[in-house]
Amino acid sequence: ASEADLKARGARKADLMTILREADVVSLHGLGSDGNSRKLGADDLAAMKPTALLINTARPDLIDEAALIAAIAAKRIAGFAADVLNQEPTPTDHPLLAYDNVIITPHVAGVSDGALVGVSLYIAEQFIQILNGEIPPRLLNHAAWPAYQDRFERVMGFRPPDLPKR
Repeated sequence: ASEADLKARGARKADLMTILREADVVSLHGLGSDGNSRKLGADDLAAMKPTALLINTARPDLIDEAALIAAIAAKRIAGFAADVLNQEPTPTDHPLLAYDNVIITPHVAGVSDGALVGVSLYIAEQFIQILNGEIPPRLLNHAAWPAYQDRFERVMGFRPPDLPKR
């Protein structure tokens, strides 16, 4: 975002350490698992305010779990909430479950009634589009489309359209 956009929103650019030092709440929304993600470790957690809260509803590999357990035990941060940990389902004897300032929920955010209805509708709409000879608009992995076309043709007896040349 440009400086003007940031100013209009009452925001300013900051590096990660500044955010960790100044934020009251740090909520992680990264993709993780790609080898390019930066994992929050002991130094990062130590930089946070002792009154700060850390939330992770993204991926477990965004936080060094051992460093997090140590930070919670030492009261270096005020609390932690997540719907994802390194081991799922979370074992009942997981060290984080011993703390009153930790909330762990099942990793099922996409399993609400609304999410299930939405996903079901998206799937049905995409199959209708494919059956009508169209390319589905929510196609994310273009590299997999040729293999899908082959399999679809074997099963259905006709081939979905080729992707437009980029």
